[in-house]
Amino acid sequence: MPTDLLRDSQNNPVPHAAPAGPLRLSVNCFALAGPGVDGVLIDSGGGGWASTVGRLEQTMAEARIEPASITDLALTHTHQDHVQGLLTPDGRVLFPNLRAIVIPEAAVKSFYTMAHLARLRPLLKPIRNGDLVAERLRAVALPGACSWSYRLRA
Repeated sequence: MPTDLLRDSQNNPVPHAAPAGPLRLSVNCFALAGPGVDGVLIDSGGGGWASTVGRLEQTMAEARIEPASITDLALTHTHQDHVQGLLTPDGRVLFPNLRAIVIPEAAVKSFYTMAHLARLRPLLKPIRNGDLVAERLRAVALPGACSWSYRLRA
């Protein structure tokens, strides 16, 4: 990612935080499979907001996961590298059968600032710490930049 996108905890630019040029950033999404979690994806990656991201559709094909099988997306937070993968680089909705976007209650306002995602707003399902996300998946608040996690229940 371009280093000029780096920010401190108050969202101020971080000058000279990294060498000039692009910074390699690993963005992970987790597709869950099994009883009580089938069809759940945690985070959606960076989409096409930068030239070095936006490979979720390709990666899912390599893993033999159909985007149409994803019915619930659980977001850890709404930074670009976690939410922009809802759309493909050419602007299509990647997950045609998405029923819900589970999002921390405090992150809803941030999601609403992304005008290009407006068509997905009706799918937002705000959650709080401890809420059940799926039959075997519970939300866990973790203070910090990545403010939520999800815990599988046995």
